[in-house]
Amino acid sequence: MILCRLTAACLLAAASQAARADEGALLLAKAVDAYRSNLQRQEHWNWNIHETRKLLDKAGNVIQTFPSVTAESILRTGGKRCNAILAWGDGKSPYMVEADPDTRCQAMDAFHAPFDMETVLRSSRVKVQSRSAGAIALAISPDKSKVKDHACRRRDP
Repeated sequence: MILCRLTAACLLAAASQAARADEGALLLAKAVDAYRSNLQRQEHWNWNIHETRKLLDKAGNVIQTFPSVTAESILRTGGKRCNAILAWGDGKSPYMVEADPDTRCQAMDAFHAPFDMETVLRSSRVKVQSRSAGAIALAISPDKSKVKDHACRRRDP
């Protein structure tokens, strides 16, 4: 009887995880479509981001808090985008904040994300981590076979 209940609980948990993975895959498929659609219209819109970062130890305790940063996505003369700093949380003036977009983008030219966004969005190793009225968090596990695959790395701007 205990084994039967335990097995049923395990099957329900496995089914729940499979459903979360299927739901995650469907959500990522929608995200890929939206991402591609947005790329085609990117010259018509702009966005700002505000980030805060903290250094945590293995237990999750905050070791250090870094100044927040506010950045905007700007369009270079050639039509490509970059993120340029608008403000630092510590009050220091951002590099070339009043310059033209091409000059402002120079500060980020050396930075390249370690992944290609579309490749991440096409991942099959995804599950819904949490859901609320205003947000859905997806957990995307890395595909270890692609870690050294140069085709998956982000291309130059």
